[in-house]
Amino acid sequence: MKIFQHEFNFSTTQKIEIFDLTNDIKKFVSGCGIKEGICLIFAPHNTAALLLQENESGLLEDIKNKIDELFPKDAKYEHNKVDDNAHSHLSSMILNQSLVLPIKDEELILGTWQSILFLEFDGPRELRTVITYAIGEEIH
Repeated sequence: MKIFQHEFNFSTTQKIEIFDLTNDIKKFVSGCGIKEGICLIFAPHNTAALLLQENESGLLEDIKNKIDELFPKDAKYEHNKVDDNAHSHLSSMILNQSLVLPIKDEELILGTWQSILFLEFDGPRELRTVITYAIGEEIH
């Protein structure tokens, strides 16, 4: 069994932003030479999340609008006494900060319309990181 690791680093430019990582992660996985295995994708941030969903502009706007509706920035949150980003923490809390996806024949397996999306809830941020592991059996 082999393990490969890669960190993707990027900046965000908006308060709430959705960043598509699908092509970058697919390239990483296909370059590892793993025939069968899994890909672990992890965002080590308390105010961001990962989502497996369709990357369609209307749906992305719906996601942003629903997050704003569920956790409005101007609500009275206890955490805002410490740091003015409770809405970002709560948004991240209802989603995932990690994904595990199958690898088959050196390719990441995704559904027809599925994309790997990074959701920023507390931007803009100069540095965001997504840590990715490809784990499995190599091609012989």
